[in-house]
Amino acid sequence: MKIAKLLTWMGMGCILVTMGTGCATHIAPHTVHVTMDANMADAAGMLPSVEVHLLAVNAYESYDTERIPYQEYWKPNRVRRRSEDMHMMHFGGQHAETLELKRNHPIWKLWDAQRAVDLYAFADIPEATHSGDWRVIVPLKLSRWWFPRKREVILRLERSGVFDRSPERYRREIYRPAYR
Repeated sequence: MKIAKLLTWMGMGCILVTMGTGCATHIAPHTVHVTMDANMADAAGMLPSVEVHLLAVNAYESYDTERIPYQEYWKPNRVRRRSEDMHMMHFGGQHAETLELKRNHPIWKLWDAQRAVDLYAFADIPEATHSGDWRVIVPLKLSRWWFPRKREVILRLERSGVFDRSPERYRREIYRPAYR
C-alpha cells in the first residue's frame, strides 16, 4: 500500500514536471533573410528607401502589436519601442538587396529573455497600407516548427507588401496568435 502511494506521488510529480517544461516558452534563434524585389527599382535602377523593423514580442504584447495600424506605427513622432528591442534594416539606394539577421546575433538572447513567441516584420511600404501586408508574423516557439533545426525565415519586400516566402517549415495551418 505504501509503495503504491509512493509510486502514485512519483508519477504525479513526473507528470507535473513534464507539463511544466513542455509549456515553457523558449525560442530558438532563426536566420532571417529579407530580400527586396528587384521590380521595386525605378527607371534609373535605384531602389526605393524602405525601412524594416524586426521585433519579437511575448504573448501579452502580441495582441496590441498585431492590431496597430500602419499610419500609427510609422508616424514620425511616435514613441516606439526602444531601438535595442528591435532589429532595423534599411533598403534602397546604395544598400544591398538582401540583408539578414543571423541566428547568432545578440538580440535573440534579449528576445528569449522577454519570452517572445512571435516575430513581427514591419515594412514601411506605403502601397501596402490598405491590404495589411505591411507586416508579417512568424511564430518563434519550437513547438510550431516542423523541422526545428532548419530555422530559416525568408521575407520578401514587394510593392504590395512584405511576404513570408519561407518553405513550409512551421505549422501555419494550426498557428494561432498567443492571445486567442
